[in-house]
Amino acid sequence: MQKYGVENPSQNPILKQKMVEGWHKFYEQHEFPKGEKANAWNPKLTDEERELKRCIVGYNEWRTQVYQRDNYTCQCCHMKRIKSTQPQLNAHHIENFSDNKEKRLDVDNGITLCSVCHNEFHHIYGKKHNNMQQLQEFFNNRQKDMLNSCE
Repeated sequence: MQKYGVENPSQNPILKQKMVEGWHKFYEQHEFPKGEKANAWNPKLTDEERELKRCIVGYNEWRTQVYQRDNYTCQCCHMKRIKSTQPQLNAHHIENFSDNKEKRLDVDNGITLCSVCHNEFHHIYGKKHNNMQQLQEFFNNRQKDMLNSCE
């Protein structure tokens, strides 16, 4: 995208990728306060309320690891978010968050979905008692829909 005859560097996908890599490197090299020591800590919330808001220690790291493993790409429609106008990415729990405390921060229990696929999945299957079988069924149906739209 050009503005005043000069390409906007933040719209260049190569430069944008280098900026993202720089941010990841910065966050890996610096310790940030977590839990009760974090600036955003709200002592009025119960542990249960924190869990519901996903304000648990390690959650952001889990989400980042899922995105990195999946190369910041929706595993359903294969959309890679490059522009801010594209749907956002979500780290989706395969075995849902509320029923599986022991798997909440297990990277193997996460998968990257764009917000369109993520919202559609939860519209069909709800937000509780989700599992791998539902995810596979959803992916298969989405692939069939994509193939049918190409005919």
